This record gives sequence, structure tokens and C-alpha cells, in this order.
Amino acid sequence: MPPIGEKLFGKRAANVLNASELEKRLRLEAARERLRVVDIVSNEHESAAFDQLNGSADSIELGNSSNLDDDDENGELHDNISDVGQANAHTPPLFNASFEEVPQLPPEREDDITYLNNFLAEWACRGVSFIKVDELLAGLNVLFPELTKCHKVLLKSRISFEFESVGQGFLWYKGFRLNLRQRLSEDYLMKYAEMVVYINMDGLDLWDSSKLSFWPILGCLQGQRTPFIVACFCGEGHPSDIDAFLRQFIEEPLDLQTNGYECFRNVYSFRIRHFILDAPARALIKCCIGHTGKCAGEKCTIVGVTKYNRICFVGVDDEGEPRTDESFRNREQPLHLKGTSPLETVLQIKMVSSFRLDAMHLLHGGVMKRWLLYLMGELHRKETAEELHIRKMNRYAGVPQPRFRPRGKISAAAKNSINEAMYAVSPSMPKDFNRCPRPLSYIHLYKCTEFRRFLL
Repeated sequence: MPPIGEKLFGKRAANVLNASELEKRLRLEAARERLRVVDIVSNEHESAAFDQLNGSADSIELGNSSNLDDDDENGELHDNISDVGQANAHTPPLFNASFEEVPQLPPEREDDITYLNNFLAEWACRGVSFIKVDELLAGLNVLFPELTKCHKVLLKSRISFEFESVGQGFLWYKGFRLNLRQRLSEDYLMKYAEMVVYINMDGLDLWDSSKLSFWPILGCLQGQRTPFIVACFCGEGHPSDIDAFLRQFIEEPLDLQTNGYECFRNVYSFRIRHFILDAPARALIKCCIGHTGKCAGEKCTIVGVTKYNRICFVGVDDEGEPRTDESFRNREQPLHLKGTSPLETVLQIKMVSSFRLDAMHLLHGGVMKRWLLYLMGELHRKETAEELHIRKMNRYAGVPQPRFRPRGKISAAAKNSINEAMYAVSPSMPKDFNRCPRPLSYIHLYKCTEFRRFLL
């Protein structure tokens, strides 16, 4: 008796295949065998039904002929039989009616297939590899032949994409209308009379050893928590040509603000309320100087001064005047600007009040991080040239120098007590905090949520 591998797969020996491949092929062969049995049973059922219908039709014809031969003189019976024959002639055959209904699924079956398609499409978007999705579809196709076998058909993926060359990179633009068509519902439009959108832009480095980065443009409807992608730029560094980068992003919202968006036989107004960006992205989009400049205040017109190799804003409450949309538009502080943003000239965006300052970058990852680094002694004041000269002269003169300790640095015992307290509260930490407490030695790896925990 030949081995199983030779019997199923020809001349190739079974020991050449590994265990996983052999198991996969055995399952495939078993599925094919089940399909053959199903085809044989269905064919036998159809042939039996066909023979039964033909036999019933022949019996009707023979009965009619015998009655006509025996009872020719009975006119009433002849008329009844003629009426029956005419009725049977106009009535479609039973086999033809059943044959037409075979390809059509019953309503319950169609609902099951629709639900299964929607469930699998949603499940495939949760980080599952497409190889696993194809394997699952191939296995389910044995029981549900109406299902597709490819993830591209299941997810309705596009085959081709249009890219636009922007500076040293490429831009793919999806747009607002397509996202609104996919997300808007009658319940949402009944609750919100207009469509209000929040915009976010940020840079994302793809690899540590490469300058290639992503700059996605995300949008989010008012009242929803899941953002949608409007466009995506890929290139080395940030987009160098802001006008080309924002051209399509400006044209479509301008048309929506002018003409509105038609949905469910009604026209709804559209507007962009806020831009939620970090400091580098705000400086890029607004065409103003970065957050390290002397006139970098986005809500205030105070001019910073250099102290200890840092820019300090002294006397904000006394000397600083609030920056407004009118003062930004009138260019009252030219040192704050580097150019003119197309958001201001075309979309008429309010360049001060429409840009929100988030607490994550300013408070948690800004002030709180610097304060903890100061307590750890890693962010101490540098010596001035005069202090350095005096210390060197004392050292040459033989004057004993005290051990330098940065001002404000906490002791090692205080660090240990803080670490022990963090470990003690770790089991009872609520789910509102995404990360478990870590010791202060990991402060350079802290995320903004961990700095927020210290602040609270």
C-alpha cells in the first residue's frame, strides 16, 4: 500500500512535506471530498425530482386519452378535461419553477451572509494580518460558498491610488466628502444641525535610521471619538511647500462652506472649528516662528530674553499683551511671522482662536517634565563665565572646593521613598491611567500620561 503522501499528492513522498503543510493538504482534500459528496447528493435529488415530475405528467396525459376514448359521447366530461388541459398548458411546469429558485438564496440565508460579511470586514480591521484573513475565508467558503476568498474583495480595497508630487515627497488626498458619506447618519444629523470638524496634523517618523516620515491630516466630527484620514504626505522631513501641501485640503472645505453638503435630501452647513496640533506643526501651518524664538508667544506678544542659554519670558502679566486674530491679521508683530499661510488668505481661518493649545505638550510633557528633571538634578543651571573663572582660580590657589550639588536636587533617600510609594499604589491604579507606575530612573522614557499622574 503506498504511503498517504503518495496516494493523495502523487509521486512526491510524504516525508518531504513538513507537518503543517501535510495537515493543510489533508484538510483541503477532506474539504474537496465533502464538496464531491454534496454535489452527488444534490444531483441525485434533482434527477429524482425530474423523474417524478415527468411520471406525473405522463399519467395525466394517459388518463386524459383513456377518458376521451371511453366517453366520447359525454360532452360535459370532455369540456372539463379540455379546461384542465388548457389550465395545465398555461401553468408553468413545477420543475422549471423549482429550478429558477435554486440559485436564489432564501431571505434568512441572505441575512446570514450579509451579517457574516460585515462581521468579518470589521474583524479584519482590528490588526489581523491579511494572510490569516485569507485562511479564514478559505475555510468558511466550504460552508458558505457565497463568501469571497480574498480580503481585498471583503474590505472593498481600492486597486489604484492617485498621488501628487509635493516638494520632496508625495501626497495622497482622500477628501472630506467620502468620509462624510461613510460616517453620517440620520440620527447624527438630527442631533447636530451642522457638520463641525476638528483637524489634526502631526509628523510621524517611520524608521530611526531614515529621514522618511508621514504627515497625516486627520479629521473628527463633533460628537464622535473616531478620527478619519483626510490626506497623507510621505517624504523626507516636513512638507517644504505649504501651499502645495494644503491646496486640496483648502479647496474642498471652501466649496463645502460655500455650497454646503447635501445629505438625505437636505443641505447642511460645514465648518472647521479648531486645529489641534503640537507646537512644531502649528508653527509650520501658521507660517510663524517656532516655540524657541523670542517672539514665539502664540497667545501673547511679549518678547523673550536670553538667560542661562535659554529663552525666558519675564513679566508676562505686566508687559505681555494678548495676541488676537485682528493683531495677527494686521501683522502688528512682524517678528512673529515667517510668511503668509493659505489658511488665512483662502479659508479665512482665525489664526489665533482656532488653534488650541493642548495641555499634553505644554503642561504634562513641558513644565512637569522639566520640573521633575530639575528635582533629579539633570536640569541644573549652568555656570556663567565669571563663576567658572573664580572656581578655576580657587582650584589653582589650593582653596578646597565644596562638592557641587545642583540647587533643588532631591536626595537618594527621597528618590527611594518616591519609588516605593509608586510601587505601593501600582496594584490599585485605576484604568484611567494607561501605564503602570515606573521608578524615577526611567524618567527619560516617561510618557505624558505618567507626567500627568505626578501632577495629579
